Amino acid sequence: FIASRQADGGTEIAGALALAMGLPAIPQRLRQLVFITDGAVGNEADIYQSIAAADSAARLFMVGIGDAPNRAFLRRAAELGHGVATVIESTAAIDSDLSALFRQIDTPQLTDLQIDWPSNAESYPRQLPDLYAGEPLWLTTRLDPGAKAISSTLGVKATSASGGLKLTLPLAHATAANGLAKIWARRKIQSLEDGLTLGADAEQVRNQVLATALTHHLVSRYTSFVAVEKVLRRDDQAALVRADFANPAPADAIAFGNTALGWRAQLLYGL
Repeated sequence: FIASRQADGGTEIAGALALAMGLPAIPQRLRQLVFITDGAVGNEADIYQSIAAADSAARLFMVGIGDAPNRAFLRRAAELGHGVATVIESTAAIDSDLSALFRQIDTPQLTDLQIDWPSNAESYPRQLPDLYAGEPLWLTTRLDPGAKAISSTLGVKATSASGGLKLTLPLAHATAANGLAKIWARRKIQSLEDGLTLGADAEQVRNQVLATALTHHLVSRYTSFVAVEKVLRRDDQAALVRADFANPAPADAIAFGNTALGWRAQLLYGL
């Protein structure tokens, strides 16, 4: 079927995606969509909004192909579609990468995840993805510095193949580590910038990104690092000395003065 298609246009994702996600739901069935694309689109914001407004019961899996797939687009589209993104690096990896993806699709471990964080917690990502076999779930959470310490356990609610599920995760072995604050800040900045595609106020996002990036010394779309070289060239009290140097000339070159006659005339007179 694909070989019979004539591809003579751009990457038109919006219409195909809207059609697939708008199909009637089947009771007791979870709709899972696999979208194969290079992600080279110019209307990312419109596509994000379309996915976010679609049936939340569907799952969207993005597969990136081509020499330089748009990884940021694939990641964000999969997040909004409660799925995962896979990038196929080469034709030799097609079988292994797609087989791994379909194994994940066949075995969702937990869906509809909810975590009972304290009310003052700031956790990212805001929208928790489903948990698939072989796919870790990474969350970064910050508690109010003035709040009481978190309890020794953490409650998790989810839906598994056998129905509703409640888990209690022990936190007794949690230890402090350097760099966690920066990891959390990066996830927050990513979440804020992603919000721009869904209509968040640009000025508010800019102010929050600036505050977070400056506090944690991170690069963002509004901040950057500037390197200032501090090298002692001479002692401030040393006397200045003036010296005249000849203009640099290529090796074995003969220098002629810049006169009105020009160098050719000077050469003839010299001969």
